[in-house]
Amino acid sequence: MAVLDTIFSQNLVGWYDKFKEKQNPMSEYKFDNLLLQYVTGARPRRGVDWQMCHSIYVPLNLGNLHWVALEIDLENCFINVLGSNLACFKDKKFEEYMAPFQLMLPLLLHQSGNFSHLRPQLEQPWQFLRLRNLPKNSNGGDCGIYTIKFIEFKAAKIDLEVVGDDLVNFFREKYAVDIYDNKLEP
Repeated sequence: MAVLDTIFSQNLVGWYDKFKEKQNPMSEYKFDNLLLQYVTGARPRRGVDWQMCHSIYVPLNLGNLHWVALEIDLENCFINVLGSNLACFKDKKFEEYMAPFQLMLPLLLHQSGNFSHLRPQLEQPWQFLRLRNLPKNSNGGDCGIYTIKFIEFKAAKIDLEVVGDDLVNFFREKYAVDIYDNKLEP
């Protein structure tokens, strides 16, 4: 299992327009070294080589409006979306946000040269599912905390139902203290 930072998702989304400009992006687009370093575990700090992983967790900001967590299943070539308020986006708009991951992630894995065993799945877009039976937040400003806790709890195989509005302030304060005490890196 690997947990990525927001730099990964921001860059993948940021380069999507250049990807779309190519007439045949799957054969013409070439990733620069930055995103390939994530695949090999050279990034982020304390990264993990994806060849050793079943799942990759990625925080994703949707249009500067909402945070969600992506659970990328490398064995089944599938993406689960964990969000505390997925109803705030219509399906069509959400598909636009997911397109960089559906299209570029398989190509990134292919260009890394380490996932030839997934060859057929790397030549097509990956599907995603918006998980709907997750705790919902009532305060729009709490989606970031929910995203962090979804990643943390999912990776630790803890029931996500534990995350709720009643604990969000505690989680927020705990993160502040941990950062202050240098237990977490901001």
